[in-house]
Amino acid sequence: MSNTGHQTLGDNFIPINYSLTFEPDMKKFKFRGSATIKGNIKKRTRLIKLNAKELEIKSVSVADGLGIQKASFKVDKEKQTVEIKVKRPVIAYVEVDIDYYGMNNDRLYGFYRSRYDFNGKQGHILTSQFEAPNARDAFPCVDEPAFKATFDVSFVVDKDLDCISNMPVSSTKPKGKKKLVVFGTTPKMSTYLLYLGVGKYDYLNAKAGKIALRVITTPGKKRLGNIALDFGRRLLDVQQKYFGIDYPIPKLDLLGIPDFSAGAMENWGAITFRETALLGDEKCTAVSVKQRIAEVISHELVHQWFGDLVTMKWWNDIWLNESFADFMAYKMVDKIMPEWDFMLRYYIDTVADAFSIDSLKTTHPIHMEVNTPGEIGAIFDMISYHKGGSMLYMLEDYVGDKIFRKGLGIYLKENQYGNASSEDLWMAVQNAAKREGLDTPVSGVIKKWVEQAGYPVVSVKKSGKGKFILEQKRFTILDSDYNETWPIPIRYISAAGEGRVLMDKKRMVLSLKSDWLKVNYTQSGFYRAVYDGAELEKLGAMVRDRDKRFTEKDAWGVENDLFARARSGRISAKRYLDFVNKYLMGSGYPTSSSISGHLGFLIRMGEGLPFGDQAKRVSVKFHGKILNRLGWHVRDGESSIDTSMRNSAIAGLAFADDKHTIDRSVSMFNHFVEGNGELNTNLRAAIYSIVAMNKPSEGLMKRFMKMYKDQELPEEKIKALQSVGLLDDERLLKRALDMSIGDPVRLQDSIIIISNASGNRQAKKVMLDWITRNWQRLMKIYDPGAHNLDHALGALSIYTDKKSRERIAAFFSKKENMRDDIKREFQQTLERIDANIAFMERNRWSVN
Repeated sequence: MSNTGHQTLGDNFIPINYSLTFEPDMKKFKFRGSATIKGNIKKRTRLIKLNAKELEIKSVSVADGLGIQKASFKVDKEKQTVEIKVKRPVIAYVEVDIDYYGMNNDRLYGFYRSRYDFNGKQGHILTSQFEAPNARDAFPCVDEPAFKATFDVSFVVDKDLDCISNMPVSSTKPKGKKKLVVFGTTPKMSTYLLYLGVGKYDYLNAKAGKIALRVITTPGKKRLGNIALDFGRRLLDVQQKYFGIDYPIPKLDLLGIPDFSAGAMENWGAITFRETALLGDEKCTAVSVKQRIAEVISHELVHQWFGDLVTMKWWNDIWLNESFADFMAYKMVDKIMPEWDFMLRYYIDTVADAFSIDSLKTTHPIHMEVNTPGEIGAIFDMISYHKGGSMLYMLEDYVGDKIFRKGLGIYLKENQYGNASSEDLWMAVQNAAKREGLDTPVSGVIKKWVEQAGYPVVSVKKSGKGKFILEQKRFTILDSDYNETWPIPIRYISAAGEGRVLMDKKRMVLSLKSDWLKVNYTQSGFYRAVYDGAELEKLGAMVRDRDKRFTEKDAWGVENDLFARARSGRISAKRYLDFVNKYLMGSGYPTSSSISGHLGFLIRMGEGLPFGDQAKRVSVKFHGKILNRLGWHVRDGESSIDTSMRNSAIAGLAFADDKHTIDRSVSMFNHFVEGNGELNTNLRAAIYSIVAMNKPSEGLMKRFMKMYKDQELPEEKIKALQSVGLLDDERLLKRALDMSIGDPVRLQDSIIIISNASGNRQAKKVMLDWITRNWQRLMKIYDPGAHNLDHALGALSIYTDKKSRERIAAFFSKKENMRDDIKREFQQTLERIDANIAFMERNRWSVN
């Protein structure tokens, strides 16, 4: 690591193999550990430095060719290191033996404990979450991704317990009153990919070719694993074929963990999941949840190649893991479930989010420097996932699927079992193009997009007959004077047909035999477009009239880019609403989903103001047309898109205060909970939220919390909890927030109430006081590796007034209220509030 700012251990000691034995106490939740670390020392030294966190080290010895030395050691809690010193200098091959103790915490990181209930009794499993960087919580190590090694893992446990790690079990032997479980040696891999599991489990077994595939659950839940087992088998097969490299481990476990901070974790051969992302009932699970299960499994399987087989050298290139998994997950699901039209969801789930966060001045490049563990945790954000994925989507369209796929093959084969950087990726794609005899510039194009923050907006102006002037500048939600340019792969459509051009300057002119032009055709490019009034009206008419030259993606692009102009104050909210009313009624997916979200934003921001009233009228008309077409009842064999649009329509109508929709939703809910009728699982999330927002009561809160506690299906628990945060009553909202960080809400679920509460009509009265009052507790329970504290802070982005903004700025400017992992979120929260203030000043009484 050449950057001295990185908190690294240097490269004098290079581990080759870790031999690790863990003996946990399932009552005290402590474990005894022993580690033998084999490695090479490059320069003669008396000092070996390792990472260690929250470990009680008892003894250390160092062996080399001249014998064994007892070593002294010094722990630095702040730097999370242990310095090992010997009297006689050592060089070349050494073995470091360490005996120590550790804790199985309940804070969702390291080697921690997770609680489950079965047959009225409480039990625990031990599980691990080592990204990033928390392997040091379980064993002393060089906890940096570039220092790959092999691992030999053993457990000493009670005879009635099972053990799980990355590899299959190689032997089980009695050891006193316990048993010794030994696992096979792993491939060479980074420390954060190791997995440790101990407990009682249920198993579903299958084969994916020669690979043993298992879905593993806590007792009593294995019947909920069949959806995942089927998706896992099919996705593993299609990904092996696409990447051209066989999955290298003889087994693949998919584990449902009751307490888990992330959505899932790609431990090589032993992938862990939050239960909501893995478990479901084939008959009762909503289509949207099945899609989520497929997408998350696909994402983690992509990591078995991008992240596990080939790993970034340092965390500044985490996008090489996450961006690929983000983009390829949707692509692979689309291959096994073409009836879902899954790539259309990519625009709503990924591209729109990337556009939103990257429009902030406080955004960051895809590739950026990070040094401390807190900074490393903070980079697991929408830029590393969604912007990076959107950039790869653009790259694939730019070079073509064939070259893109060949480039990925080169990248994987040249770097397998090793580490790579951004340069390795773009050179691989460049080489793939050259092998096909093409001189398409690749490396220079990708480099700019990866290393430069933000994205461009391309203005399109007609200038005389058949001439169009294109000009680019950086798009920001607040006014700015940035002068950056990007090499933009422009794909366009006009009356003359399709075309492509690389726009690598600020301004260019296209001469076409056409009186109209739509850039970013099929919306594969990560840039926005803005058109002058007459040209925008032409495109709107083409969308309205279902012109066959326009795809649904293009309709989404026109709408989304126009709303971005309204959100940033460049046009009025009324102008956007007029355009929707004139041209976008009856829009299909994904445009319909985008409009639903934007109308909801305008209704919330414009409560009691002219533009808010207009937004309600447009929403009732827009969503009413959808619901009239689809009806209230889910039909057998209907498309997943229709199911999604119906939910959005019902929710949109209710949010616009449509009395008929609210009354019918309340009636359906009451019949359901009283046992007088069924409520289709695909409608429940929308119906629950409508009832919470319109009929809040103490009894309803108790009912939702009982559902959270008693329901077997993980998705039903989450729907109930989300609704608790939406109870439209100031007193109940305060109670809901208090419950979020206490019993009976699990730590992993607490952020659900907090995040949903930010959408509550009472939120501005409650959120700032509650968060500041409870901030020190939130800092304590949300470890940097859990990625939750930033979400709690981000919930304050709802405010639209300068006084609240000043309070937030003053509170979080105090050292005791700040941490490395939330510094950027703090800046971005203030910027969003500034954007809200500017938006309201532009639109408060606007009639134009």
